[in-house]
Amino acid sequence: MLYISFFRGTPLLVQLFMFYYGLPIFLQYYDIHIDFHNFDSLYYALIVFSLYASAYLCEIFRAALLSVDKGQIEAAYALGMTNTQALRRIILPQAFMITLPNLLNFFIIQVKNTALASIITVPELMGLADIESGRSSKFLEVYLMTALMYWVLCVVLETIFFRIEKYFAKFRKKYAK
Repeated sequence: MLYISFFRGTPLLVQLFMFYYGLPIFLQYYDIHIDFHNFDSLYYALIVFSLYASAYLCEIFRAALLSVDKGQIEAAYALGMTNTQALRRIILPQAFMITLPNLLNFFIIQVKNTALASIITVPELMGLADIESGRSSKFLEVYLMTALMYWVLCVVLETIFFRIEKYFAKFRKKYAK
């Protein structure tokens, strides 16, 4: 719970700074000499984004599993299903349907969060916009174009996710009868 609380309770930007700048200092303090200059900043971003995402996804899945009606689980056991069978045939399909909208929303949030990786010199969309705006001195145009690119990307993802939800909704209707 401490892990989940920490990664959900601290800003992603702070986590990026802690790992990128703080981890080498922390390890050096304990005489663990690792040359972090050879590590690409992308690795730091991947690690932090993974830890951040896993904390949120853990809570999304936990909430979905707890939302499955206890009567469904009891009925599975009454039919003689093992724990594995009940989980695979009854609990997980229902939890997946509950989880899907939250997963898709979280994915879009993570796409937008990638802009923070530019702070630790990861060459991503926002970082490239910073470089271009500094080079051309056309800050408004560059940042408007960057915002448009993020928006188009999110609209495309929302469309894909809407189709995924629609596809799985037909199964919900089919089995709800």
